[in-house]
Amino acid sequence: MGENIYMYRRTASSGAESMNAAYKEVRARTAVDCLNACILLINTECVRFLSHKEKAWKTETVLTPAGVEDMTSIVNEISDTSFWVTAVEQDDEWTCLVQRSGVGYNCYTCTFPKEPMHGSHFATCTCKRDKTSATPCDHMIAAVQSGKLPPSFTTVSIMPWWWRRDHWQKQLPKDLYPACSHTIQTIKEGRLSDYTIRYAPDWLAGNKSGRPKEAARKKSGLEVAMTKARKKMKQAYSSGDEKTTKKKKGDGRIRCQVCGKFNHESKDCALLQRRVMPEVEVVEVDCGEDTEKDINGDEEVDEIETATVDEKRINNEDRKEAAL
Repeated sequence: MGENIYMYRRTASSGAESMNAAYKEVRARTAVDCLNACILLINTECVRFLSHKEKAWKTETVLTPAGVEDMTSIVNEISDTSFWVTAVEQDDEWTCLVQRSGVGYNCYTCTFPKEPMHGSHFATCTCKRDKTSATPCDHMIAAVQSGKLPPSFTTVSIMPWWWRRDHWQKQLPKDLYPACSHTIQTIKEGRLSDYTIRYAPDWLAGNKSGRPKEAARKKSGLEVAMTKARKKMKQAYSSGDEKTTKKKKGDGRIRCQVCGKFNHESKDCALLQRRVMPEVEVVEVDCGEDTEKDINGDEEVDEIETATVDEKRINNEDRKEAAL
């Protein structure tokens, strides 16, 4: 890692997820219209810039609110009596040997520049916490609180210069106002339309491959289910593992066309059996003992019919003779 390269803590992916959630509306509009998404992104950044600028110029402390919070958390963790500090003055810097009081602790070297950079005496330490977190380590705080450095070295002055209020105000100038009044109408004004650009037709959407037929018949739910079942059976037969394939609930079952359920066929539907049949009036007729039928009742009826036919033929012949 280079001399002037610092990591801003070892953060997890939650920071990236929060940024994705902040620009969720922008990503949603990108799928519909990129121009509207860009307008929304510009307006969001303008609102963010104005709110941060107001906070920066209202702050009266030397450090930013985030810098004060970091400094307070580090100071509260340590005390000046738990370290042994040895300070050595050199030409352009102060070198401090800091070791935690006790047996078996390592000794670390902190180097403080005499000339401040942007008002900060931010040092370096051999523990490398200054590189990974971009904040002073506990060894720097212990060296300052020991009283072996000049009075200009305080817990506030050893904070990095990017946590200072004046640097925050340089990023957000007071007399700078972003233009966030962009609309569709203002973008269209003074520009010529490009007539070579056309909207894509509906059939180019990614639903199915090929152009759909206009006069194609729409299949019913039963036909779609049976088609899927046939395809799965063919795949099972082709792969040879028909015994191991497990059918899901609803696959390959026949739906009743009357009630729409799966547990029976249409001909066995209970709704068809509940239909009310017309009542038939039964009349009892007394035919007497002579006309009672025996077991072979059909043969008796045939004999009666043949007898009536013979009688009619004889009567017709008698009428012809009488006429002659």
